[in-house]
Amino acid sequence: MKIGLQTWGSDGDIRPFLALAGGLSKAGHDVSIVITSVEQRDYTHFGKELGITVSHVGKLEYSESRLAELILKLSRTRIPAKQIQMVFEEYLFPVADEMYTAALELCTTHDALIGHSIHYPAQAAAQKKDKPYISVSLYHKGVESRYITPDMSPNIGNWANPLWWKLANLVIDKTFRLPINQFRGKHGLPNLVRWECRAGETT
Repeated sequence: MKIGLQTWGSDGDIRPFLALAGGLSKAGHDVSIVITSVEQRDYTHFGKELGITVSHVGKLEYSESRLAELILKLSRTRIPAKQIQMVFEEYLFPVADEMYTAALELCTTHDALIGHSIHYPAQAAAQKKDKPYISVSLYHKGVESRYITPDMSPNIGNWANPLWWKLANLVIDKTFRLPINQFRGKHGLPNLVRWECRAGETT
């Protein structure tokens, strides 16, 4: 089976996908991975080591001082959705079109696409090409469960914790659905009724 993977983020977002790509290759699949590194790191050497095809997309302006400024801004708010929005504005929105084009190419040449949970360009491309899409979340606190709560919310018991998730999903949807729908509209896709960052789910 030909499987495409696409991830975006820092080293901690990329290495797990490289490990997954290597495992799939070892299992006998033909695997390609497209990486958008916010730190502009080169992961090409993993291709030979893991038996996969590695490519990069998205040129971002990155520097230690610019990152420090963003971290300072993030520290000034304790609202997770706002923090995610600031990261998106700095490192995701500027390269979303490039990531989408790369995802379309993956979908054209592969049987299925696996992507980072917040990778809405890849989700859109899979929908456009009618290819199976598998979302991977790397943050356990971002996966809805009655046994844990979203960040910054107290655990009020297994019976009530789902209420926190409903509220968190409403905030995420209100924050991100408009820009994501604008992106989708530009690429000829219908608007989403809801977008949930926790698992990249779109409905």
